[in-house]
Amino acid sequence: GTDGGTTTTDGGSTTPDAGPSSVHINAVNPNTGPEGATTHVVITGVGFQVGVQVLVGSTLLHNVNRLSGSVLEGDVANTLTVGAYDVSLINPDGTGDTVTNGFTVTPASTSSTGGSTGTTASSSSSSSS
Repeated sequence: GTDGGTTTTDGGSTTPDAGPSSVHINAVNPNTGPEGATTHVVITGVGFQVGVQVLVGSTLLHNVNRLSGSVLEGDVANTLTVGAYDVSLINPDGTGDTVTNGFTVTPASTSSTGGSTGTTASSSSSSSS
């Protein structure tokens, strides 16, 4: 009674991707965070194993807490500079998934980013009435 029907990995050996259906990241929430701050993220998907590691760019996600096989959380390091980073998930058995530009570090919010200068133009149009 050796029901070893699950060992059908031989058919997928031709694809370099370690089984796209077995491990997959569905979402990173939030997928942005300010520079210089630690951002707590929740990653949802399928196939997360105990001992999973997550990389944001080349930096490990800190305090990874695997809540289930489809949900994990962790903290994005505050040392990342502004830019878009791939989010890579790596299971202990070598399977994983990568979301290209899955997390974006945004410039730290300064009080005046220069984007609010256009509000004065709208007030002048009300004088036409």
